[in-house]
Amino acid sequence: MILILLLISVVILLYFVKPKNSENFRVAAMAIIGFAYFIVWRFSQYLSDIYFWEENTRFIVYTLIGLTATLICVLPGIRNIQRSSAIGLAVLFGVSVFAMFISENYLKNQLAIYTGYYDNPKPEFSVFQKNKQIREFKHEHAGYEFLIPSDWSLLSDKGKQFPYFMRKEHEKKQIEFRPKCNFDNDMPIPQAIHEIISSENQKQCFKWDEKRNACLVKTKEENSENYRWRLFISSSAITQGAELDFIFYEKEKNGIEIVESIMSSLKFSKGYKSAFSCLGIADWL
Repeated sequence: MILILLLISVVILLYFVKPKNSENFRVAAMAIIGFAYFIVWRFSQYLSDIYFWEENTRFIVYTLIGLTATLICVLPGIRNIQRSSAIGLAVLFGVSVFAMFISENYLKNQLAIYTGYYDNPKPEFSVFQKNKQIREFKHEHAGYEFLIPSDWSLLSDKGKQFPYFMRKEHEKKQIEFRPKCNFDNDMPIPQAIHEIISSENQKQCFKWDEKRNACLVKTKEENSENYRWRLFISSSAITQGAELDFIFYEKEKNGIEIVESIMSSLKFSKGYKSAFSCLGIADWL
């Protein structure tokens, strides 16, 4: 609604501007307004979503975008613009929008990185003790490996390429763990996280290593006592990533330490190439 009101205000204001070369002016003005809406506003909205801006902050930012575009349009150089320059602005706008749509996810990833989305300390996860009964599991279809307690049952869902683990005690479920494949999926982590959390304090985002960024999301399932931890790891430089998905049916300290130890033991296989197209971040729940 805010955006619609701003666009109407801009159009009304420009209607009262009567330059000599009105046709050239309209072409240039629409290119400028289009750039502000399709590019500047689009990425501003992305930032407002991933950083959970307040409504007042959104209104101020969107208003500044509209005012800036309007002021540029009423500058003497734009009001008296020549036909060739107006066409040049229109072509530049078209090329910019095309480039933005084919590289939008990459640009969003970079925007999150350069605005400090991952500039937080990496959590100090627990690690397995040497005397712990553990085994190594290599996820052949995802290109990474981790350590897992020996008493966790290995199961499969939708085929052997989708393994998952179950921890039970006296036949009662305690923790379910699904290691998910995340290849050739360039969806920005912040965008995926925005769809599954409702507040800033449900996530911890940090640098996993030199090549990868990560976010640990902690949520409570609706109408249930179950808690869910999801560790998203991805990179804007390479397509290899991971999602470790844990459901706590009974949340207790020992279970949390085990989950942290599994996450801290994660290692990626160097030079691994996926043999098939992986499911997206939210496809296998």
